Amino acid sequence: MTYFNGTLHGWNGPNGYERGQPCTRVLCDDCAELELPLKPKGTIGRHWDTDFKWAPWYGAICHRCGKDA
Repeated sequence: MTYFNGTLHGWNGPNGYERGQPCTRVLCDDCAELELPLKPKGTIGRHWDTDFKWAPWYGAICHRCGKDA
């Protein structure tokens, strides 16, 4: 799994087209457990309330540990 901030593309919102936000941080699943605010263990979607998104196909390197995210 990969957690990343920003978006991969823009979207149409109520005020017209909104540009995507640049991604500045990517975390693998292990590092996300250490770095992102967490809900209680066992809760589904533990990082969904943060500014990070989940994208298993993102294919980037983790900015914390350097392994394939």
